[in-house]
Amino acid sequence: MAKKLKDLMAELSAEDRRDVRQRARLHIRAMEDAERLDQIRKAADRNQSEVARLMGIGQNAVSQLEKRDDLQLSTLHRYVTSLGLRLELAVVSASGERAVLRNYQPWRGMGTAAGKAVRAAQQVAPGKKAPAGTASDPQKAVASKGAIRPPRSATRKAAKNR
Repeated sequence: MAKKLKDLMAELSAEDRRDVRQRARLHIRAMEDAERLDQIRKAADRNQSEVARLMGIGQNAVSQLEKRDDLQLSTLHRYVTSLGLRLELAVVSASGERAVLRNYQPWRGMGTAAGKAVRAAQQVAPGKKAPAGTASDPQKAVASKGAIRPPRSATRKAAKNR
């Protein structure tokens, strides 16, 4: 059976315990200053292969994930958990007061049937077009910017009639 950290620390000398705590503080500071996921991973002393194994994905997928600018909270939660960390959300007021949202964990529902259905609906099979009206539909993206375009078939018919 694996030993608990508390038990391992108890076996160390006082000087070794201080060293461990000091190194842990350095890792935490490095994470606080991180601007990218790979910096957090490196501060946690993990490599992409370890993270991939723990997330159940390939190393290449971790590499791509670390390059993304926009992540779903559920993905970020899985990534952080694979590093042995816990994800917390917080809001900060204009005056600098900070409130940790302890009970707001939207990634919890992503393991449910509803969450799986949402993820399945967001994915488009290779070589297929996204269903009309979905977030993946390029027409919807254009329409949301105020530039509603008619379907191509209507445009072609209008061009033929000219």
